[in-house]
Formats: sequence, C-alpha cells, structure tokens
Amino acid sequence: MLLLSRVAIAEKLDWLKTGEISYRPAYQISNQPIVDPQGNILSYTDFYGRLYGLFKLQKSINDLRFVSQLRPRFDYTNSETFLNIGVDEFYADYKINQTVFVSLGKRNIFNGVGLGYNFTDYFGENKKVDNTLKAEYIRDQRVGDYMATVEWFLDSSSLAVYFAPRIQSIQDSQSRLLLRYNKLFQEWNTDVTGYLFMGQIPGLGLNFSNTINDNWIVYSELSLRKNRDRNIQNTTNNTNNNIFVNMLIGTNYTFTNDISLYLEYWHQGSGFDKTEWNNILNATEIYSNQLNTMDLPSGNAGLGQINSSLRSRFLRQNYLFSRVSYPVGQNLDLSLVHILNLDDTSQFIRALVEKEFADKYYVAFQVEQMLGHYDQEFAMRNWSTNVTLTFKVSF
Repeated sequence: MLLLSRVAIAEKLDWLKTGEISYRPAYQISNQPIVDPQGNILSYTDFYGRLYGLFKLQKSINDLRFVSQLRPRFDYTNSETFLNIGVDEFYADYKINQTVFVSLGKRNIFNGVGLGYNFTDYFGENKKVDNTLKAEYIRDQRVGDYMATVEWFLDSSSLAVYFAPRIQSIQDSQSRLLLRYNKLFQEWNTDVTGYLFMGQIPGLGLNFSNTINDNWIVYSELSLRKNRDRNIQNTTNNTNNNIFVNMLIGTNYTFTNDISLYLEYWHQGSGFDKTEWNNILNATEIYSNQLNTMDLPSGNAGLGQINSSLRSRFLRQNYLFSRVSYPVGQNLDLSLVHILNLDDTSQFIRALVEKEFADKYYVAFQVEQMLGHYDQEFAMRNWSTNVTLTFKVSF
C-alpha cells in the first residue's frame, strides 16, 4: 500500500520539471517629474514587494505533450495588497511526425537576438513585464497569448506559423498572425531569421547572428513597421501611417578572465523625434500652468493624456546599451547595465550583485538610478532610484 502511494505521488510529481519561490522587497524614491508635478497622475509607492512562485510543468503522453507555466503572485505596496494566480502558459502540442508539430492553447512566444531590447518580439508588444529582472528572464516571465501554431523543423531550417485570434472578453487585442522562417548556415556559423507580422501594426523583420569565435558574437535585428502606436493631440503630425525602421546592432565578447561585455546600438524610428519631443514639453508646460492657475480639470486631463503616450519602455529614437558582467569565483556575479539616450543624454544605470548557494539558493542586491535634466526622458519617469533585494529557492 505504501509503495502504491509513493508511485502515485511520483506520477504526480513528474509534472513538475522546474520551479522557484522568490521574495523581492524594494524601496523606491520618487522623482516628481514635470509630467506629474502634483503627484496625482502616476502611481508611486515608497515600499513595495512581491512574493511569487514560478512553476514550469510538462507531461508527455506518446506524441502529445502538455506544457504550462504558473506564476502565482502576492504583491503589496504602502497601502494595498494584490493576489494573482497567474497562468503564463497552458497549451498542448502534438507531434504529427518527426519534423512537424502543432499546438493549441495559451503560449508565450518571444523572438529576437538582442539582450537589452527586441524589435522583432512582435507578440511581446504592450505586455506587462517586470523590468527589474535580469534581461534574460524578463520575456520568459510574462503572460502568453491564446493561439494556434504549426512548426516545421528541417535539418538546418525551420518554418513556423503563429495565429492569435481576437476572442471577445478573453483576448481583446486585434487578431495577429506571425510567419517565421529560420535558416542556419553552419559553414559560416551564421543564423538568420525572417518574420512577417500581420496585426494592428504590421511588420517585416530580420534577425542575424554570427559566431566569429568561441569568445565573440555579433548580431542584429531589423524591423520595418507600418503605422505607429504614438499619438498625442496637437503634438504629432500625420506621419503615423508611414513606414518606420527599428534597428539593433550588437556584439557580445567574453574575455579570457571571464568578463563578458555586451554593446548594443538601438535605433527606434517609431520613437519621438526632436520636434515631437519639444511639442510634448511645450504641452506639458501649458497644462502645468493650468494647474497653477487652479484650472485643475483641464490641467490634469492634459497631463493625463501626455502620460498615457509616455508608457512605452523607451520613448526616443537612439540609444546605446551596455552590460558588463564579472563572475567572482563560482557562485558570485557582478554586473553593471548602462543605457544612454543619445538624443538627450539622459541615462539609466543598474548595478547588480548576485550570489548562489548550493545550486539551490539565490540572493541578489540591485540598485537602479535614473539620471538626466528635468525635461529629458529618463528624468521624466515617476521614480529616480530603486533598490531591490531578491531571495530565491529553486527546485
């Protein structure tokens, strides 16, 4: 009887492939930006935190496989608490033969070869993500889309079709279709991927990655988009229906002492240019003056409209991204991220210290800082300094 119970438990536990439980308390210093001078438009808290689990489950029955990722979260702020039983993925895929797979369900599809940003990550647009995570984990820990997929794998290439329909009350975004073709040129150590995306903002994409040697990789992303999602009344012209070029050029080099360096240049053609940014600043000044003259409804409404258009992770057109990582011994890692806005010289800096214990326990200390003049991008965020601790147990 005891043996049967153990077998039954084992059969249940073989669903659980990987998982973790994390606690992440944080402290934030307000910035009081010019787009929210009275602090009643943008949300801001001094102390906040998250206790959450990440459980990746998988079960195979012959050629049928069930996959899911659960992320229950308990969040708290100064005055509120939130509980969310999050399901990032829950889908089934079926192997028709050795090369063709089909799937149906909720799936998190992400694409792109860049570390700091991905212009060809079409299904990730406007997704809520935790930007305080390391870049490697941000896209993995987000909610997927309900979709049907077909994937065909050949010796050195693959073709995939992803269709996410609009489902009323479940998936309100416009129906989206992504075609992806990947080709590996083994003799040149080069990987190339092409994309055709159809949705509210259609796009053509191309990824390129070349391994020069064991220490050096170069890569790039190119995305041509029809239309843009940026519009502020009286501050933008009629260029929203044009073709916009988004591009990333990057490299990763690992030195003999194991220091790893990433460098990336981003050009975001759909970002605000100099004229549009000046128009935003002028409108901000007008609405702020209305607040000072006690015309509160007009001032708050105008600033609220501006803030709604500044929700994108990056707002301008040209950036330089770098990350340096230095492993100290076997289980300690130091890293520094720097993002420079080349259009206005504002900066974002993140310093991170990570330590692992017994391949199971993890602790980290992270400090993030926004730098810039009051009318520059990073200085217009609702916080200037963020300090985060992370405690994690993996199993």
